[in-house]
Amino acid sequence: TTEIYTLSLHDALPISHKTLTFEQLTASKHIKGPSLTLAIPGSGKTTLLLHRLIYLVEEHGIKPSQILTLTFSKASAEDMSSRFNRDFSDSGHRFTFMTIHKFAYGIYRTYLKQTNKTMTLLDDGSKKYQILNEIVKQLRGEALTEDDFETISNDIGLIYNLKLTPETSSGHAFQFEDIFDIARAFHVYKKNHQLFDFDDMLISAIKILNNSPTLLESIRSKYRFIQVDEAQDTSKLQFELIELLLGEEQNLFLVADDDQSIYGFRGASPTYLLMFGDRFPSAKLYYLAENFRSDALIVNTAAALIETNKNRYEKAMRPFHPESRAPSIRTFDDLTGRNTFLMQKLTELTGTTAI
Repeated sequence: TTEIYTLSLHDALPISHKTLTFEQLTASKHIKGPSLTLAIPGSGKTTLLLHRLIYLVEEHGIKPSQILTLTFSKASAEDMSSRFNRDFSDSGHRFTFMTIHKFAYGIYRTYLKQTNKTMTLLDDGSKKYQILNEIVKQLRGEALTEDDFETISNDIGLIYNLKLTPETSSGHAFQFEDIFDIARAFHVYKKNHQLFDFDDMLISAIKILNNSPTLLESIRSKYRFIQVDEAQDTSKLQFELIELLLGEEQNLFLVADDDQSIYGFRGASPTYLLMFGDRFPSAKLYYLAENFRSDALIVNTAAALIETNKNRYEKAMRPFHPESRAPSIRTFDDLTGRNTFLMQKLTELTGTTAI
C-alpha cells in the first residue's frame, strides 16, 4: 500500500496537488548540495521536480528566479511548463524551464551581440547535407547518400559531445574511417562561413564562460539552484556546462534513470551518473521505485529484463497497479518485421492508420 503524504504548502494550492509518496516527498525536500534521484519509468519524475520548486519557494524563501530547470528535449521543457501552469497556477510563481541547448544559445547570442559578430544557425536540413556532401566529395570523390548523411551527422555530434579525438575513440566503432577528417573539415567550413550548429552552442558557451569570470559569476548568482530532468540523456559536453554553472554550494538536483539512456548515438553519457558520487562525494542519493503507469505484470516483466543489464545502479521496480493483463512477448528476425507488427497493433488500438 502506498502512503500519501501532504506538503504544508500555500493554502491556495488544491489539496490534490499536495500529495506525494514518501519517496517523492523525501527527494523533494532536498535543499542544498548535489543530489541524484534515480527514478524508474512512470514513477513521477515531473511531479517530484514541480513539487520541489514549490517547496524551495514556499518553505525556504528561495526566489523562483534563482531556480533553473533544464531538460534534454524541447518537448520535455514545454510539458513541464504546461503541467506547472495547469497544476500550480494558483501559486502565482513563475519558473524557468528550458533545454540545455537553449540556455547555451542565450549565452552565445549575448556574446555575438556584444561583439557585433554575425553568425547563422545551421540546422540538420538541406544546407547541412550540401556542406557535408561537398566535403565527402573532396575527401573521397563520391557523393553522400541520405543514409550516410544521417550516420555522419550523428557521428560528428558524438565526437563533439563526448569530446573525442582519434586517440581516445578506440571504444567507438565508427562506420567511416575518415570521420575525424570529415568532422575537422566541417568545423573549418562553419568557421569560415560564419555558421554554427547546436553542438557549437555548447562549446562556445563553455568557452565564453571560462574566458569571462564576471559573466560566469553573474549567472551563478542568478541561478543558485539547478535542476536537471532526464539527466541520463545528457552528454559529457552538456554536463561540463552544467558543472561550470554551479556555485560554491553546488546546488545540483539531477533526476535520471541510467537504465533508460537510449541516446548514446547522440552522445548521451549515463557513465556520468555512475561516477556522480566520485565527482560529488557529498552527494545525496534518492530513489523513486514505484511505477504508476503500468500494471504489475508489465512492471515485473520489465524489471526482470532490466536487471540483466551491467554497469548500472541496482534499484527496485515496484508496481502501484495490481495485475491486469499478461504482457504479450513476441520475437522478430529484423526491425522491419517488428515495426510492421507494431503499426498493425497501433492501427487496431486507435482505429487509424499508424504512420
